Amino acid sequence: MSDKYVRRVRRFVEFLGECGIVQRKPKLALPTLDRRVVEFQDWLRQHRGVTELTIGRHGRMVMRLLPALDSKPRSWNAPLIRDVIIAETKRVSLAT
Repeated sequence: MSDKYVRRVRRFVEFLGECGIVQRKPKLALPTLDRRVVEFQDWLRQHRGVTELTIGRHGRMVMRLLPALDSKPRSWNAPLIRDVIIAETKRVSLAT
């Protein structure tokens, strides 16, 4: 089954939910973004000209990386960041 077909089916089911024909699942609350991630996303919007889809994807990726880093950014260094990114790439699929 193609991704395009699955997206169409999901949109149709959402439409049926809006019409009250099928019961809608409650939407999950979105996680609160770190202030720095929001600033990064704003920077992407202003200076990189990427799509909102890409901006959202990058924000989610950074949010997954932050817990593995120390809470004090001044303690971050290249080897630490590289190790965190490598660990994340081993944890997720190639598509991510």
